[in-house]
Formats: sequence, C-alpha cells, structure tokens
Amino acid sequence: IVARFNHIYGDTLVEPEILLPDNAVCMRLPGTDGKAKMSKSLGNCIYLSDTSKEVKKKINSKFMLISAIAIIVMAICAMVLFYDILKKQIFDDLKANAHVISMMKPEDLPDEINYNLNKDGLRITLINEDGTVIYDSMEDESKMENHRERPEIVSALAAGEGRAMRKSTTSTKHTFYYAMRTDDGKVLRIGKDSNSIYSLIIKMVYLTLSVGFCVFVLCTVLAHRL
Repeated sequence: IVARFNHIYGDTLVEPEILLPDNAVCMRLPGTDGKAKMSKSLGNCIYLSDTSKEVKKKINSKFMLISAIAIIVMAICAMVLFYDILKKQIFDDLKANAHVISMMKPEDLPDEINYNLNKDGLRITLINEDGTVIYDSMEDESKMENHRERPEIVSALAAGEGRAMRKSTTSTKHTFYYAMRTDDGKVLRIGKDSNSIYSLIIKMVYLTLSVGFCVFVLCTVLAHRL
C-alpha cells in the first residue's frame, strides 16, 4: 500500500521494513503439537475463528497428552530406580548370609536350618579351588558339573568375592549369586532364586500403573474444568 501511494504522490510515506529474528528457531511459530510450525494442513494450530469451546478442547487434549507422557516417563524411571535399589539390597543380604555361614561348615548345618534356607529361596554351595562342588543344599553335588568357569567363582578366586545374576544351569531358574573365597581357599556361594523378587517387582509395576492412571484421570478432570 505504501509503495503504491508513494508511486502516485511521490515519496511521502516511509515504507516499513520486515524485521526477522536472528535465531532461526524463532522464525516460525510452533504448532500445538510442538512441531516446527503451525499448519492447518497438519491440524496443529489454533484459528482466530475458533470458538472458546474449540480452543479449550485443543488445549485440553495437548495438556492430557503431556500429562500421559510425563506419567509414563516417571513410572519407568521409578521402576528402574526401584530395581537397582532392590538388586543392591539382595546382594548385600547374600553377602551378610555368606559371612555368617562361612563361620561354620555348610555341610554340618542342621536340617532345620537347611529347610528354612531353602524355604527362603537361599541355596548354599561350597566349591573347591579346582571347581568341583563339595556341597550343595539343594542338589546332589556328585551329579553337578565343574563350577570353575562360573563368573562369580572366577571373581571370587581372583578378587576374594564375586557377584552374578544369571540363569542357573542346575535349577534352570534365574538366580542372584554371591561368592566369597574362604580362608582355606575354597569358595562359598550363596544363591537366591529370583521368582519371589520378580513377583515383588510385578506388584510394584501394578501399583505404579494404578497410581499413574489415577493421576491421569485427575489431570483430565482438572483440564476440563479450566
């Protein structure tokens, strides 16, 4: 308009110049979905012609989406943290049990103690320096293969103690292991089967998901009241 006016009446008006930000990110107005630009073809914009009800619906839908993502991320982080803490506690408990049992001969433990240990999912194994199994609280040691190459045994012989979390080739159960080298050069290993542990984790998952669902419902209700 200014250029046309000046063409007819001479240089009268100052023609405005466009001002663009130096930051390329600010060159476009982000859409409601967080993408690079608003676009009616993408359906991620709020129109000036939108009614207050339509604007509220668009904002609420994005608010609920953000809430759902935040809840999922927090639930995953909480579960990872819970698992790490639980795993550390299990290994610490196995270590404490190993130090207590190392003060006596495992093969001389009373049947009542062995029964209680087995009931708690604890397995005691005494291994010679050459890897042969001397005693096992759950299996017949004469039928067990050489344990010299087991990761926790290798670490215990080399560094005094070893830890591992793997599937047992004997019981076929996923097991936590703690092994320590005794004063006579043998290796005492304590194992705990992970079935009870995983059932606890599953319960924690259900609890976390339930809490997350309740929070999401609350966010939905609050969003619709805005």
